[in-house]
Amino acid sequence: MVQALRQAKLLAGVACGAHKIDLINKIKSVTGGTKLLHKLSSDNWEQKMKQLLKRERPTLVFVMTFKHKIPASLLSMPSLGFVNFHPGPLPKYRGPDPVFWQIKNRETEGTLTLHQMDKNYDTGPVISSGQFPITDSMTHSRFMSESGMMAVHLVSNMLQVYNSLKIIPSQAQSMAEEKFTKRPEAKDLTIDWKNQSGAEILSLVNACNSSYGGAITDLRNQPLQILQVSLVNDSTDAKAGTLVDIGDENGVVVSTKDGKLISIDIVQSGEGIMTGLKFTKMAQLKKGERFL
Repeated sequence: MVQALRQAKLLAGVACGAHKIDLINKIKSVTGGTKLLHKLSSDNWEQKMKQLLKRERPTLVFVMTFKHKIPASLLSMPSLGFVNFHPGPLPKYRGPDPVFWQIKNRETEGTLTLHQMDKNYDTGPVISSGQFPITDSMTHSRFMSESGMMAVHLVSNMLQVYNSLKIIPSQAQSMAEEKFTKRPEAKDLTIDWKNQSGAEILSLVNACNSSYGGAITDLRNQPLQILQVSLVNDSTDAKAGTLVDIGDENGVVVSTKDGKLISIDIVQSGEGIMTGLKFTKMAQLKKGERFL
């Protein structure tokens, strides 16, 4: 996104959290140094943003994954305001992490919404949106990558319309459909072996990879996070959560409540991130043990 704006000679600067070292390095590589980069800290971001807006006088400000609530006094400074990239459909998936909920809820399509920002979270008029498929392999991180590619397309279309009409068309959200999804808590990140099907566990694990370090489960009264699973084309009558097989072909195979089987492919424990098979051998797990 930054690169596309810079190539179009529309980039006045980029501001981001001073703690986001990886992002800062990426911005440096795209912009050719620190000249266009402005670091914001939690205790001075509002003051520094105001100073930047006064100095640079941008026509429009794009916002993506910014956690602070920007006051109306700053939103009104650019002539075209602030436009936010929200990785979810509005108003159905308002809130701080719509990506997690779309994947966990097994939506078939992911959405990136471009909307004008107002004084409230995710309530401003919608400019446009784009969709892409949520497949069985779609993780939280992959969703964000798809959103980044979609953002370039949406902004390109928006700028074409503006250059032609000199306005940015938008439509108010329907308050009748208003819904706010909270940030997931530990219980939302935890696998419920007794009540979740194999497909539901797959979706939860994907939703937790990698932003939350994996879906949470319990084995031998010790916490374990699962980063990747795959469905096995077989069935069983074993109790949900039972380790039914350990083999090189499917790794660690576990039963689910609907009689399906899933392979535990990648886990994260106190010893680090490793394949499910390696963890099973290291921990000397045996058939018949159960995840709780």
